Amino acid sequence: MKAGVIENGLTTRSLGRKLTVLFEVDSTNKYASRLFKEGKLSGGMAIVTDKQTAGRGRLEREWYSEGGLAMTLVLEMDMPTHKLGGITLTAGVAAVMALSELTGKRFQIKYPNDIMFDGRKAGGILSELKIDERQFVLIGIGINVKQDSFPGEIAGIAVSLRQAGADVTLEETAAAIINKLEEMLDLFHKGFKYVRPHWIEHNYTLGKNITVSNPAGDIVGKAINLDDDGNLVLETAGGVVKLNAGDFTVMEN
Repeated sequence: MKAGVIENGLTTRSLGRKLTVLFEVDSTNKYASRLFKEGKLSGGMAIVTDKQTAGRGRLEREWYSEGGLAMTLVLEMDMPTHKLGGITLTAGVAAVMALSELTGKRFQIKYPNDIMFDGRKAGGILSELKIDERQFVLIGIGINVKQDSFPGEIAGIAVSLRQAGADVTLEETAAAIINKLEEMLDLFHKGFKYVRPHWIEHNYTLGKNITVSNPAGDIVGKAINLDDDGNLVLETAGGVVKLNAGDFTVMEN
């Protein structure tokens, strides 16, 4: 990937203007975490690669990255941590909107962090909070872009932009997502309720039956809403519950 091509595609005020393009890295989130420990992390940084050797998704699942885009966007967030709950959802909305506009295809967000196309996973979001004298959120974004095929274990559940019929470059994809994320962050700073309508419009989850697994046991219900704080509202046999943590599985209707 060429840094100059990404930079030429940016329309942001600050996000992505401190750009690092890596030929190879264990993971962009781990790279950013090392910068944090060294006191070298700053808001607005974008760390981008097309080759991760130890990429991870949510719940430490392995992320297949060959032919894909991986990047970490560094946000310096001066707000109480309890108000950061919707940041991953906001990043997901930004990614889905950017991909839809870039490709002319319909991408959707599956709660809480999966980017979907036609029922298959095209990408995902992994956020991490880092706090010292300052507070940073690392937004890790992985997008399947150029893959023509996937290993057998994920062949039926993963999809790339190329397989979706979109001939776009890694650089175009990175710039589009960075631009849209800054736009969505302007709304998020006012409150997640301003991002919520965009999530509703692009969601893959509402109306479907959901199983949420956590240490206390499984919760099964129908996803009926997303509240203003980013909690998924489920209608269960025992009543209505709100959840934002656990392993969410959408049961295809």
